[in-house]
Amino acid sequence: EMLFVLGCLTTCDPGNILQTIKTCKENEIRCSVISLSAEVRIFRKLCVDTKGKHALDASMLA
Repeated sequence: EMLFVLGCLTTCDPGNILQTIKTCKENEIRCSVISLSAEVRIFRKLCVDTKGKHALDASMLA
């Protein structure tokens, strides 16, 4: 299991992020994200595809 705590709105991926997500899913690595900023679509996809949790800072929802 991996837990990411993020405060960014962008990613800088050295490789193909979709392949990385696929590899995590195939190896049953659950990935969860706590975002201190607005939602980033690829982080949501990572969590959904690996059956992890995705949480946003409550102040972003107001």
